[in-house]
Amino acid sequence: RHFDGVHVSCSIDGLGPYAEYIRQPTKWSVLRNNIEKLDALGEHVIATWNPTVSVFNIGHLPEMSLWVLRQGLRKINPVMWLNILHGPKHLSCQILPISSKRRLVEKYDRVSGIVEKEFGQSTADLLRRHYAPMLKFLFEVDASAQIPDFIELNDRLDRIQGRYWQEELPELSCLIRGIPLESTDGLRP
Repeated sequence: RHFDGVHVSCSIDGLGPYAEYIRQPTKWSVLRNNIEKLDALGEHVIATWNPTVSVFNIGHLPEMSLWVLRQGLRKINPVMWLNILHGPKHLSCQILPISSKRRLVEKYDRVSGIVEKEFGQSTADLLRRHYAPMLKFLFEVDASAQIPDFIELNDRLDRIQGRYWQEELPELSCLIRGIPLESTDGLRP
């Protein structure tokens, strides 16, 4: 309250299990509580949500924007500042098979339709424009040869940490294997 303005940049890469898996030892209940506290602060405080876009969360970003909108958060803009991960290459979203990349575009379009219905065309168009460069980056390189490295390295880390990415992040497992997302994306109009 002693400052004219405060800007908080939140490095949040996902909701729920995504937040907990990607940024261990995050606990979603604590993070969500902190987001609510931040949103309740005075008007002089503004916040941005700055996820690092990787293979782990590229399929989850639409839910993040939709969640922010549906929560009615005043401080956090659903248009996130996206930091696109370029390396290590085996963690880049570019490793996904072309079929999964196409399904992601369909998912982003589906979420844009939900946003348009619930929050209006201008909000949906804003999100479409915002995500367009990231989706373009997704298709610029076929790095799918990195998938075996991704699986091997993450399986090894998971054994050490007592976790299993394929169980905790089933949508990611589908994307890596080129399996349709319809049963796992959790979107409801």
